[in-house]
Amino acid sequence: MKIPFQAMLAFAFLFFSGGLCDGTETLKLTVSTSPSTFTSVGEKITFTYKIVGEDYISFSSGYKVTNDVADEAPVCSKVSSREMSCTSTHTITTQDFALGYVTSNASALIHVGTYNIITFRPVDLTEKATTVVYIKNFVPSPTPTITATPVPTATPLQPGQSIVIPQPNILILQPVLAGSVSACDTGLGYINLPLADPMPDLTGKNLEVIINGYKVNCAIAGSRNQLLACSLPPDRTFPLNIGTTVDSVQVDSFSFSGATCTHTVPTKEKDPNDPNAPVVPIATPVDCIADPYNPACP
Repeated sequence: MKIPFQAMLAFAFLFFSGGLCDGTETLKLTVSTSPSTFTSVGEKITFTYKIVGEDYISFSSGYKVTNDVADEAPVCSKVSSREMSCTSTHTITTQDFALGYVTSNASALIHVGTYNIITFRPVDLTEKATTVVYIKNFVPSPTPTITATPVPTATPLQPGQSIVIPQPNILILQPVLAGSVSACDTGLGYINLPLADPMPDLTGKNLEVIINGYKVNCAIAGSRNQLLACSLPPDRTFPLNIGTTVDSVQVDSFSFSGATCTHTVPTKEKDPNDPNAPVVPIATPVDCIADPYNPACP
């Protein structure tokens, strides 16, 4: 039997034009959610995945669909030779509710091939999709506002200024603070932090003190520059999380319970490096005529 020339030409065209597997297979993954927002802890969000293969999905070769926040593995079903549908659920947790949103990272590993007249093994393709579901009426958390109050033990610096301490050249990234509090007054809004001994060389460095997530104003105080006097942040919830950064690198981090805080300014406090030598925590002279209500004035 003779094969018509037109049939041979059609087969050649099919072979060389990509009718066979030519490595151009694609996979598409789209995700939808129901409901689109959540309102309470314990609420279930249903994720639906639409997976489309080009030209077909080889279900017999196996597949894998995952979601990093799913309560259980996604359940999938065949829609057509080139499409499958999967679903999974996520139960809203206390952490999701506190954040105001939940982020889902889905991944589909599918065997995809091209229809042709010759049998071949499909290729493995992976597609990923990220979906964020927000709490109803979601409002992003505002950036904390720094409202520094006067430091009774020293003249505060302007926001953004560096605290430069002239000391011998000691390896930076050593602790700057001693990890304790020598005085604290919640009524007047200040806290005194003893400095480390020995102190690292902070010449030309930018030192920032962060309390409960707020960058606060500080200044060196004490007779031998052994104290860092800082303003308490507007958020005075105890315990206080106190930390320092030097050129944006964290150096100190400790917690203070606040149990020893007072509501009046102590007239004197002891030098943490010399218990027998009390020092007045006022770094600069006070003009009692101009500032008669200053705690240092009689």
